[in-house]
Amino acid sequence: MSFGIGTGAAASVLVTLIPLALTSVYIRYLLNPGRTCDHE
Repeated sequence: MSFGIGTGAAASVLVTLIPLALTSVYIRYLLNPGRTCDHE
């Protein structure tokens, strides 16, 4: 039982953190257009 609850909690954390990370990268890209590929 505790394993199932732990797995559910881990999945919940991932489902929460992944969109936040993607949003953070997207906002950073919008604020600095062209900066991410400037090293070429």
